[in-house]
Amino acid sequence: MELEGNEKVGSDVHQPERHEFYNTIPDSVLLGIFAYLDARSLLAASMTCQKWCRVGQDELLWRDLLRADFHVPFGITPPESWRLEYRRLHYCVPVVLTEDLQEHSHEVLHVTFSHDGRFFVTCSMDNFVHVWESGFPSYMKYYQNMQEFRWIFPQYSQFNEDSTLLLVSGVICEREAVGEIVVFSIEESGLNFRCRIESRPYDLFGAWYHSEYFISGGVSIIGTAIVSKLSLVKASQETESEHQAVMNSMLRFYTRLSCARNILVADCHEAKNTDDPACSKSGFRPSHWVNPMCDVPTVMWNDGPYDAKENEDSRCLKLLYPWDKYLIFTSGGRANVPHVVNIKRVPPLAFMHYFNAGPSLAERVARVRSREEDDVEFPENQLPALLSDEDILAKFDLPDSSFDLGGYIVGMAISPDHRYLYVNVRPWPFGAIVDDPGEPPPIAEQIEVRIIDLKTLEVLGPVLASHKAYSSSDRCCYVFLDACDNYVARQVWRGDGSEEKYAYVWDRRWMILLAKLQHSSSVNAVAFNPVDSEMLVTVSDDKSVKVWRSRRRCAALNVSVAERPVGIELRANNVK
Repeated sequence: MELEGNEKVGSDVHQPERHEFYNTIPDSVLLGIFAYLDARSLLAASMTCQKWCRVGQDELLWRDLLRADFHVPFGITPPESWRLEYRRLHYCVPVVLTEDLQEHSHEVLHVTFSHDGRFFVTCSMDNFVHVWESGFPSYMKYYQNMQEFRWIFPQYSQFNEDSTLLLVSGVICEREAVGEIVVFSIEESGLNFRCRIESRPYDLFGAWYHSEYFISGGVSIIGTAIVSKLSLVKASQETESEHQAVMNSMLRFYTRLSCARNILVADCHEAKNTDDPACSKSGFRPSHWVNPMCDVPTVMWNDGPYDAKENEDSRCLKLLYPWDKYLIFTSGGRANVPHVVNIKRVPPLAFMHYFNAGPSLAERVARVRSREEDDVEFPENQLPALLSDEDILAKFDLPDSSFDLGGYIVGMAISPDHRYLYVNVRPWPFGAIVDDPGEPPPIAEQIEVRIIDLKTLEVLGPVLASHKAYSSSDRCCYVFLDACDNYVARQVWRGDGSEEKYAYVWDRRWMILLAKLQHSSSVNAVAFNPVDSEMLVTVSDDKSVKVWRSRRRCAALNVSVAERPVGIELRANNVK
């Protein structure tokens, strides 16, 4: 008996006559009897008559059932009722396999949804990007062969806010960590090319900052250290004027031994503590490139000379957002692998569309020759003093907050309300000391999920503790997790070479593991439908794209659950 029958209780129940004995049983006795029943039996008993239906909906009964079957922690109460919460955890979790799509011919690396929930996109080692309709049954609507761009494979994709543009990130040269970002528009005729730009390293991925602008990056070397440079790029090619900019310099981070990676953009929540006079009005200490004395937008422009007269042209600047945003990325610190989450609060930005072309080529050459002639050889005992670390850092942008998670970061996702950041971490041994940045400590075989509150900027702790076994970090793959309003889904990777073949679904409210969704090989990415948290897509090395829906969605679609594979539901009493 499905728990959806709970809604019908009271309307189709048997109407007893007065002489039938069970209508005279006291409520207290019925409650005592019902306390011995599981959920399925309790629902069946509730169909007997209206009185039994009323008693069967007692909140204490369903509270005890919820705690017994799902092991929910004490001290937390559901927002509506215990009975409805039990129904949600059983009836509204995407555990029924409704589609098993086999269009890819190689490992599938990533999946993401459009913000309107209409499409989802998969990237595969077969060098194809597939765009799928998310209705039932799901089917491939468009595809793009990335071999046309001389890629090795696409690895990541993301829709812009209005789901009209698709950003795809891929690998051009794996040995030198060179990648590229290509933007397509979604048209009725298919995917239409808009622009492309190189991105280093390739696992920077790129992220949308605005519906028409995205963030890309590059690296430069200063001595033995690495500088990560981020740029704001317009998602279109410009042909009207040679002075029309398509890219503005944005931020430069001195990331020492590791590049900036895994960029995400989130909306800001105001910090609770704003009493510190040394903090800006947003609760963060301003960087050198933000003027804390005024509220005017920060202006970004290309590396060419800035022309104040041209700045007065209304075409020159375009304010992208009137509010602050978080720029989130990972980097190294103690080691050369990503183990630090950095958060930079970015004030409202204006994009410089037109810029002064500056001096001619002949004038530039003359300036260089003049500087060469003016160069003075310093005597060995009068060489300029080397800059200290503080002096070097003062010349770059600094994160407002950094979190050393003590392990290899292999994935990040933001909750739909942009309140929480979920981070996949393969932790180092407790108390590990990094003697050589080039040789990080061994990492745990299983992944932990850490949660960072983006409002209070606190680490809330792991969702799942890892095993005690550890392995080398030489081969550590990026795995993509996702979060929706009610649930968090991720995959588990074991370092012994035998990857877990499941996607795991947690409940965000109770922080309990609800289900395991099976593949025949390791799972690489998961994605919830942003407008329907009861639909989940998982992709795997087994070349398959699996669509999972809840029992409630199956009932609405007239899909028989009995005829479909169902994931492994983790509870004390497995109610069918």
